[in-house]
Amino acid sequence: MTVLGTIMVLAGAVQQQPALRVGPNVRVSRMDGPHVELMVAASPVDPAQLIGAAIAFIGPDNRNATLPYASRDGGNTWFPTLLPEQVRLGGADPQVIFDATGAAHLATLANVVDSTGRPRAGLHVYRSLDGGSTWEPVRDLGVSYDHPQLVADPRNRGGGARLYIGVLYGRDYTVGVFRSEDGGRTYRGPQVATRAAAGAGINVANLLVLSDGALFVPFSAFEIEPEKRAAAESSEFSFVLSEDGGRSFSDATHIGWQVHGGGNALELRRELGHVAVPQFPVYATDPRLGPFQDRIYVAWNDYRTGPSRILFSYSADRGETWTPAVEVAPAPDGEQYQPTIAVNRDGVVGLLWLDTRDAGSDWRSHAWFTASPDGGRTFLPPARVSTEASWPLTAGNVRPMPSWFPSTEGPARFGTISAGSRWANGGDYIGLAADAGGAFHPFWPDSRTGEYQIWTARVELAGAGTTTRDRSTLMEASLNREIELRMDPTSWDATRGEAVLPVRLRNATQDTLWGPFTVQVVTAGPTGTGSTSVAAQATILNAPNGETGAGALFDYAEALGDFTFLPPGGVTAALPWRVKAADPTRTNFNFEVEIRGFRRR
Repeated sequence: MTVLGTIMVLAGAVQQQPALRVGPNVRVSRMDGPHVELMVAASPVDPAQLIGAAIAFIGPDNRNATLPYASRDGGNTWFPTLLPEQVRLGGADPQVIFDATGAAHLATLANVVDSTGRPRAGLHVYRSLDGGSTWEPVRDLGVSYDHPQLVADPRNRGGGARLYIGVLYGRDYTVGVFRSEDGGRTYRGPQVATRAAAGAGINVANLLVLSDGALFVPFSAFEIEPEKRAAAESSEFSFVLSEDGGRSFSDATHIGWQVHGGGNALELRRELGHVAVPQFPVYATDPRLGPFQDRIYVAWNDYRTGPSRILFSYSADRGETWTPAVEVAPAPDGEQYQPTIAVNRDGVVGLLWLDTRDAGSDWRSHAWFTASPDGGRTFLPPARVSTEASWPLTAGNVRPMPSWFPSTEGPARFGTISAGSRWANGGDYIGLAADAGGAFHPFWPDSRTGEYQIWTARVELAGAGTTTRDRSTLMEASLNREIELRMDPTSWDATRGEAVLPVRLRNATQDTLWGPFTVQVVTAGPTGTGSTSVAAQATILNAPNGETGAGALFDYAEALGDFTFLPPGGVTAALPWRVKAADPTRTNFNFEVEIRGFRRR
């Protein structure tokens, strides 16, 4: 067994490798209140279907609860679904997956009260047969569970699917596994997978299923006694394996060590303004037939060289041996944290993380992405995915929200919680999925609007599934009938009498449309008033050509990200239109515009 420990900076002829192509940033969530602890999954049979989930503050008293989202157009637009139990009870720790048949599944904790009146964490699971648009009634798997980890067998077993849920439970820190052999209709368990050593703690990480159905259950072990925990500079991560469908498990096999410096050092980092804190390692595998079949990948953030860095390793022999730890995206300064991994249909390993480089301070971050086309041996130069930096301590994130404190004895209690204090790093995990067409979909927490919201983007390897066209076959044209104008949530500055309208372009046709796109204002004013007075007009403040009304021109060339086209249903990034109202009672603005771009001759 190779012990991870040697830091190696990946080198190689990456100049010969494809480049990453990042699409426009798309805001997923539209509801007020922070969204943290994100997950996302892609259908294995339909590249247009995606589901996501987050902890959001919803319901009549704005408690934290799990909120699922669904997209039917490849991640361009998303719709939330309110789960009655989550609205009523609240909850956390969302997990979403698709199984091999295309059915969607969600697992989450729910705040319940047991028969004695004590507050407990219940484990609730849901199933959807329409891509997450609607969910079947909840299945209640019992109480006193934590950190559920949901995975599906990638094989279609005669039209059905086998699913597993790893959980932490018991006073002795037990990792157990629920299993379903009928596509999530019923579950059995939990079957004990492993227990912590005396005086120590463990927690389960994300489960994997290999090509032959073997179940890989990773976990991390750590000190729980306060003095030992403060001094311990590292924690161990290992795994157990089940080759009989989750009925029995092997002895634990060591993978490596995560160096974090101990509780005292971590507290000092927080006091100095560092948001990067250790998360459990994350795992992925490639179960498809090919040169990297059943290769297991692991990534984690680690402090052994000083600042937090993302380290990576893989095993080509089902976990028996592991390559030395490597730093995937060396940076001269800043910190890296929150890694997550996904493998696409071509065996390309995608890696997403948050990084303070280029963000202005160690409290601000961007989302970054890199990929390995050769099974984890080398990685492409990283690409920044987010177009704006995110700061955890915005007013929206630190705003106190109701917390859940039921009590059946002693004094009555109530309390608050905030995203900035409890989930300053965006939660215990963020999301990344690879769709059936091979594109990657990052899912990251981003507070550019004033509080953590869910943002996503489409990431591809240039030349892998992307669209190119000889521009001589295109013609410039008016696209008023082909393109819709969509708007992200707006804002209003009452002091200045100014509105910010984040305007996107959406391809409403079944044909690809080509940029650069421009939008020119023909008329600007309020609607429904019939007034033509100067006081009733809207003044555009930020058109690049300096016009403030008719003639104002917005160029959407850079709003396409690294792409030059809009696929059917595709959207651009949102450009902010700053509009001043001469009369603050007349903010029902109306614009007539001319949209121009390119289409096929």
